[in-house]
Order: sequence, then structure tokens, then C-alpha cells
Amino acid sequence: MAAKHTDPHGIVIFFDIDGVLGDFDAHAIAQGKRKADGKVDYDALDENWWATMPVCANAQAVVKAARDRAEVRFLTGPVADHACFSGKARWVRETFQPEKGRFGLMDLIVCPAKDKGFLAGERRILIDDNEANVETWNKAGGIGILHRGDFRETWAGLGRALARFEGPVLRPRGPFPGL
Repeated sequence: MAAKHTDPHGIVIFFDIDGVLGDFDAHAIAQGKRKADGKVDYDALDENWWATMPVCANAQAVVKAARDRAEVRFLTGPVADHACFSGKARWVRETFQPEKGRFGLMDLIVCPAKDKGFLAGERRILIDDNEANVETWNKAGGIGILHRGDFRETWAGLGRALARFEGPVLRPRGPFPGL
């Protein structure tokens, strides 16, 4: 027997982590993880670095509000290092949603960024800060929203995406949740 989805509408909202929910750039700067040329020194990012990335302002409020409308998953591309995988798992469990304990890991999907489109579909929404990922998602039949660092803008985009589906329950209600 297949598992029953908790969302009766079958909509899933996928949030990217780095640059959407977690403040990757500020963390890299604060922790001195940039090379002389300004690029991130990915070889210097250990498990603890990934696990302690700061949460972006309003990210938790937006995810909580999105959960009122659909299933939510975290879809993140890894660096090819076990420390990234385990660090992102710790980030979800300990930093972003500690109230869910180990069961919060059931919301985490780690796959190469180039493969995110494999999860796209008619009632699947991706919120990502990488334009190429959003374009691939849209071409694969999903609804992609480019996050430019402003959750008010992203919240409005999510409202427009949800409005494509029938039923007023799916439309974000009220003002931006971070207010």
C-alpha cells in the first residue's frame, strides 16, 4: 500500500537551502572561507560549517506558512564531500527545524543541482536562487520561482503559483508571514 500524502491537494513545495533558507554567502564571508579571488573555498567547508550556516531572515516563517498550504521538502545540491551531506542533515535537524527532531530529516532531499528537474511535475513548486535550476524545473513541467533574496517577492510568487490550482485554501492568506 502506498503511503498517504498529508496534503490533500497533492502539491509539494521544494525549498533550496543554500542561498534561500540558509545564508551561504554571509556564512562563507564571516568564516573566512573565500579564496583570494573571491570564490568560495569549498575544500575548507567541513561538516560543522554546513551545520551552522545561519538561517536567512524570515525563512522559517515562510516555510511554516507554506506548510499550511502544501507539503514542504528541502531540495539541496551537495558539494561532493560527505561533510556536506552530513552537515546539511544536521542543519535541517538542529538549526532549521529542531522541533521535528530526527523526523525532520524526512523532509530533506539531497541531489546534484543538475538533477533537481527529475522531481518536477505539474503540482510541484521549486523555490531556488539559481536561475538555471528554475529554468530546468519549468521545462520539466514544474513551477519554478527564482528567489532573489527577498522573501516578500518570493511569497508573492508562491501566491501566484498556488493560485493556478483550484480552491481558495491554496492561496497564501494575509500579509507576508515575516511581518
